Order: sequence, then structure tokens, then C-alpha cells
Amino acid sequence: MQELITIHGYWKDTKEPITRLCMVDSRVDPHHKDHQQFLREVDSDERQDDDAIFYYLEPNEKIIGDWGDIVVYKFEVEGELL
Repeated sequence: MQELITIHGYWKDTKEPITRLCMVDSRVDPHHKDHQQFLREVDSDERQDDDAIFYYLEPNEKIIGDWGDIVVYKFEVEGELL
């Protein structure tokens, strides 16, 4: 499963707003059969089509809340990729 979402939040240190495109992708799950290949592709820049992706999330991963450097207060589902 792959699904594009747009997150809305702010940087904790500056309180500047942030809006970014993210992807929910089942391959991010360490138990997924393609997890290691997915990580290699991301690390090796083989995913040129995903240059705009700010962050990859596992399915069922919490989206609203504290992400470390940012706080996400809402998100919009852009659509599912085939």
C-alpha cells in the first residue's frame, strides 16, 4: 500500500509553519518482505520520482503529534498510489 498525504504543522524551534508531502508506505514496516530493498533505494537516491517526499510513514503510524523537530496538527489524504 502506498498513499500520499500532506502534513501541516510547525517547527518546534522557530514556530515556522510547515506543509509537506509525505507517503504512507507498507514497505517502511521492518516486517514487510521488501523493507530492506526499499531502504537501499531511498539511501541510494534511486527513487528520483519521490524527490518531493518529506517523510515515509508505516501504515497505522501516528501522524498527528510530535515528530521530534516538528509538531503535526493536521493532515490531508491526497490519494492512493497503484
